[in-house]
Amino acid sequence: MHHLASHIFRILGLLLVLQTSSFPNLLAQPMASDFEKMAGKRVSLSVEDPADSLSSREIIELRDENGLPRWFGRYFHKVVCLTGECRMVHIWLYWDGAGNYLGFVPDKKEPLTKTDHHDFSEADYRKLHSILADSVSVLKSLKQEDMIILPEKKEQQLKVDAITGATRQYLQDYLVRNAAYTCYTLWHTVYGPTRERILSHMEARIDAEFLGKIFSLNDPVLCVWAIHAVGKHPEYASRFSENILHLVKSGNNEVAHAALNYFTPARMSDPGIQQQMARSVGEAISQIRFEIIWKLKSLPRISNESIGILLDFYLQQKIYAGLLGYICEMIHAENLKDPAILQQVKKMSKDKNPYVRNLAAQLRTGAKK
Repeated sequence: MHHLASHIFRILGLLLVLQTSSFPNLLAQPMASDFEKMAGKRVSLSVEDPADSLSSREIIELRDENGLPRWFGRYFHKVVCLTGECRMVHIWLYWDGAGNYLGFVPDKKEPLTKTDHHDFSEADYRKLHSILADSVSVLKSLKQEDMIILPEKKEQQLKVDAITGATRQYLQDYLVRNAAYTCYTLWHTVYGPTRERILSHMEARIDAEFLGKIFSLNDPVLCVWAIHAVGKHPEYASRFSENILHLVKSGNNEVAHAALNYFTPARMSDPGIQQQMARSVGEAISQIRFEIIWKLKSLPRISNESIGILLDFYLQQKIYAGLLGYICEMIHAENLKDPAILQQVKKMSKDKNPYVRNLAAQLRTGAKK
């Protein structure tokens, strides 16, 4: 009965963590910004895209005073329908310093239009931005011809083009109304050759100095990129492990998750890493606290020092009792031979919470076996 009650209590505690934690994309950017007025040095990168001969053949990179990228932009002049009978798109597309979609700025003289020849409204622009920001969009796996419904008769099919064809029902609510091909074309432009060129350019810049500048400035977008870069280049692991450990305590959810995910079980076999990770529990945001403890719990063995740090957090009332149950599951008989840990367990046995007293009793019983 005690075991069932404690199990229910811990589940309720976990649900409380998940309910009170939010998961917004904290790296998301506004729909558009006055990119051209941002201060910095502009650098031109060439781009080869045989399928797009009308657009600019250069990508503009804006660098800050430290030489780090603030954004990448390219001007596009594209056909957005199958027949070429619709108006062309004239637009600047922008990516952030890590190559993630950032925003767009339509040509002031050439606003985006729909198949009914009406200009995009503000609501249309906002919806287009949300579509372009979705890197796993349904558009990823579609072909242009999949966007419309063709008549059953072949003679009627020949008369259907991007203007007269009906957008498939399951796409209508997702896309800007009467602008399906514009949405499709721009999405594939955002995630196409230009972005690949940006990513390859960033990859080529990886070295200790470049990574050091990123970690020292603590820019969320670039920090996530740098964490992944160190993961792909283990020669920099020893130099930047401390930086990444520090980011586990970041108040930015995406940065904290990227930093925590960097530490694989192999990297966490080091007792020193375990201790620093355990200390992070005291400062990390609530959802990350649980994930740190869960990651430590998944390891085959935890150092006595790390267990002591975690137990002390509860005794100091810095974490709630639900998390304590997972910490106790890390403790083995060998750990209880440590006088410091045994003393902490004795303090738990006098806790006002019966669940905690039960955990302590189970540990002390296990220690006697």
